[in-house]
Amino acid sequence: MRLIPSIFFFSIALLLIFSSCNNQDGNDAHSIEFALDNCKDMPLSTYASKIEYLPLETNRNSVMEAVSDVDTDGELLYTFCKYAPQKVYVFDMQGHFVNEIDKNGRGPGEYTSVLDFHLEKDLQKTYISLVTADARILSYNVDGDCVREVNLNLPKRSRITSSAYISNGRYAIVTTSYVIDREKRQTIADSRKLTII
Repeated sequence: MRLIPSIFFFSIALLLIFSSCNNQDGNDAHSIEFALDNCKDMPLSTYASKIEYLPLETNRNSVMEAVSDVDTDGELLYTFCKYAPQKVYVFDMQGHFVNEIDKNGRGPGEYTSVLDFHLEKDLQKTYISLVTADARILSYNVDGDCVREVNLNLPKRSRITSSAYISNGRYAIVTTSYVIDREKRQTIADSRKLTII
């Protein structure tokens, strides 16, 4: 499990290396050796205007392992641990622990397995949304109360492979059905209905 974050960071490093390479002859198909031989230094300022270090408070409620995603709404910092225990930790912008979203279970507003974490920060309030393996989108407020639960009503034997938050409570969901046709289908879901494209 600890190998996955290492692979992710290695992939990002390779992406940065390849994106900073010069293409001398206009041909986009080159070997890795060619790409590494023709790279130039790329200043970090190309990607960011400043970097801030934010030490996060560590106490018995906020000890994290294997953080897989981090996001902010400008007022709070949210970290998601995709692997057990699956939780979202909330910190203020000074690094003080605020709350955690830990709703593991089988009841309403609870989850047994989370696939993706998103912030709905374009609405009047910021909501923490979790896309679950049983095809639901659970949205929580900062206090950890479930404010919305959407059942995606996917076809039988379908499984969610990825998701992305679009805007205004709408999501793009990619599903795969292995029994029916073995092809991926893009799905747009919102809090009112599900539309398959």
